[in-house]
Amino acid sequence: MKQHRVFTQRLHPPQVVKVGFCWPAFFFNVAWMLYNRLWSQAALWVAALLGCRYLHAVLEASPAAAGRVPMAVALAAAYGALFLVPGLLGNRWREQNLLDDGYELVADGEVEIRPTAAAPLAG
Repeated sequence: MKQHRVFTQRLHPPQVVKVGFCWPAFFFNVAWMLYNRLWSQAALWVAALLGCRYLHAVLEASPAAAGRVPMAVALAAAYGALFLVPGLLGNRWREQNLLDDGYELVADGEVEIRPTAAAPLAG
């Protein structure tokens, strides 16, 4: 069974956050951040992406061939890290955002998740 953390607040439904790698943040990065109201992380991620794009344009326009290979390797590593960071840190960012919004941690560990949205359809 996967590890989850459950957060509650009086006026809102409980929020369940998986412990570990966040696949939706990895695949949908900035859209996932905006959906989860992680405004500062989304802004920083977009700024870092634009910075990488700028460095890529500078590299492409550079006539000096000697420095291109190390710069290209560093740029590839930066792009890889940029797309990996939301997956690695996404759930922690979401947990902190929930705590900042007044949610309280009520369960931690192997939590049984029941699909409440499908309950009315089950009959």
